[in-house]
Amino acid sequence: MDRAYLRLSVTDRCNLRCAYCVPRGRAQCERDSEPLGIRELAALAAAIDRAAPVYKLRMTGGEPLVRPELADLVRLLRASLPRAELCLTTNGLLLRAQAPALREAGLDRINVSMDACDGGAFAAITGGAALDKVLDGVRAAHEAGFGRVRLNAVLLRTLNLPLLARMVRTAADLGCEMRFIELMKFGPGAALFAAEYVPAAEAISVLSREFIHEGEGPLDGTARWAVFRDGARSFGVGFIASVSRPFCHACDRVRLDSRGRLHPCLRDGAFLDCATLLRSSEPGAASREISSFLRAKVPPAGQWTPREMVSIGG
Repeated sequence: MDRAYLRLSVTDRCNLRCAYCVPRGRAQCERDSEPLGIRELAALAAAIDRAAPVYKLRMTGGEPLVRPELADLVRLLRASLPRAELCLTTNGLLLRAQAPALREAGLDRINVSMDACDGGAFAAITGGAALDKVLDGVRAAHEAGFGRVRLNAVLLRTLNLPLLARMVRTAADLGCEMRFIELMKFGPGAALFAAEYVPAAEAISVLSREFIHEGEGPLDGTARWAVFRDGARSFGVGFIASVSRPFCHACDRVRLDSRGRLHPCLRDGAFLDCATLLRSSEPGAASREISSFLRAKVPPAGQWTPREMVSIGG
C-alpha cells in the first residue's frame, strides 16, 4: 500500500444496540475491554502514517462520542497527521453537546448513522433510541460549522426499505447527503442476512418509483452515487454495494481497533498487535513492521470471519 484510509476505533462501547451490529443480549454501553489512552492511539496512527501515508482518518466505535477526551484526541491527531482529512462516524445521540468542541479541535467531517426516518422503525432497529435526538445532533453539526454532513443507513428489507424515499427527502431537507449501505454477513448481521439483505440495485429501483433517476457516477472510494430529481430539486444518493458489487481490488482501508490491533480487512481474521509492537520497539522499527504487514494486504478469498463489527470498528 502506498497510502491508507485509516479507520480508528476509539472504543468498543456503544449507547445503542442496532440489530445488525450489537447482539441484543448485550447491555448498552457495556465495556468489553479497556481501550488504549488517547496518546497511544495518536502514536499508533502516526506510526501507520509513516508506514503508508494516511490521507483520511475516520474515528469510529462502538460509538466514539461515549469516549471521554475525544476532542483532545482530535487535537493530537490533527497535530500528528496534518495532511489527513479527519472524519467521525457517530449515531448522533451525543452530538449536540460535543459538535462545537470537535470542530474547534480540527475535525473536518461528520457522518451520522440514521437507519430510518420514522420514530418507530428507528427504535426497532436501534433498540429503542429516540430519532429526534439524532436529528437534533445533525442540526448541531451544521451549526458548529460542519458544512458537509452525510447520513448513513444500512439497507434492511422489512425495517426501512419502504422508507427510502422519505429518508432521502429528510436528508435533503436537513442539507445532508444520504448514503445507503448493503447489509453484510458479519456479526449479528449474518443471522439477519437471508431475511433483510437488499442489493443496491433494488434500492435504486425503489427510489426510481418516487424520483426521476438521472444516472449514476463512477465509484467514489467505496460508494457509487446515483442522481435523482424530485420536482425542481436534484440530489445525489450514495450506495455502498460491498456484497453485490465488491470493491476489494481498489480497497485501501485498514482498521485499528481500540486495543491497538491493526486489521487489514473485515473478512480477514489476521491482525497485527501494534500496541505491543510500539511499546517494545522504537517508532521506526514499528513502522517498518507495520509497512510489511500492510504490503501483504490482498483481497479476501474466504468466508466472513465470526467477529462483531463493534469490536473492530465500523
